[in-house]
Amino acid sequence: PVGAVFVMNSQVRDSFDGRYFGLLPIDHIVGRAVPLWTDEQGDGRFQWRASAR
Repeated sequence: PVGAVFVMNSQVRDSFDGRYFGLLPIDHIVGRAVPLWTDEQGDGRFQWRASAR
């Protein structure tokens, strides 16, 4: 519906996302998620990291 979004993690089937919580009103969104793809160990094994704010 207008004024709402559905958020979903396509990589995890049992995630607490829109399948659990339902639609999210747009006016409840307070920021933007920015994924970070990093190789912290320098071994070629990249992992997703997100900053904690």
